[in-house]
Amino acid sequence: MVNLAGNPREISLSTYLAALFISAVIFAAGIYVGKVMETGNLATLSSGIDSANNKMNSVEMLYLMGEDSPAICPVYRSELHNLDAQTEQLGYQISYLEDKGTRDPELKKSYFMLEASAYLLSQKVMAKCEADYAANYSTVLFFYNNSNCPNCTQQGYELLDVKKRLGESLRVYSFDGGLGSDIVDVLKLKYNVTTYPSIVIDGNRTISGFHNNDWISAQLNATQNNTAISAPSG
Repeated sequence: MVNLAGNPREISLSTYLAALFISAVIFAAGIYVGKVMETGNLATLSSGIDSANNKMNSVEMLYLMGEDSPAICPVYRSELHNLDAQTEQLGYQISYLEDKGTRDPELKKSYFMLEASAYLLSQKVMAKCEADYAANYSTVLFFYNNSNCPNCTQQGYELLDVKKRLGESLRVYSFDGGLGSDIVDVLKLKYNVTTYPSIVIDGNRTISGFHNNDWISAQLNATQNNTAISAPSG
């Protein structure tokens, strides 16, 4: 570096050290802020899961108290709708954090336990309150793996399109089969899930492989009408 007279400018060692120190402080501050935001996001997610679990416990208590009275079925439906909406938002939060590189396997396992509990309870309520539920109400279990599954991400997008199309008449529960969750492993055995991606429609049919949103929508309609559509070849 030169001065205005064209002579070399001398920069002291202390100036270099000061600049290095300031850069290090700024870098460390950036890391610290990032960690604080990450911790805060995980804490918010954990609090949300706890809140949903409390709601789940309330619905389960209502179910136990309701016995076989059909009068309480509208309450079940309302509470399960609110629970599913809350659970769905938690799933979006997990996906967002994972996209940003923030992962907490144990927290995700807790979320899968919540999802499984909500699904199983909804099946019991549907059996008890069948007449109170619309004829086009369906459930889909989506099993994926975050590694060694090139079609899993796209399958998730296809299911999201179906969910947007059908709205409240469809509930989708997603499970990472590669996480090592005990409850997910049990569901995989129950529904004979051996490959990824796989979906289970209304708890009675397991379909392996990738399928687009139009095919899934048609399959849901066929299931409601007690008919069957073969999976496309290839």
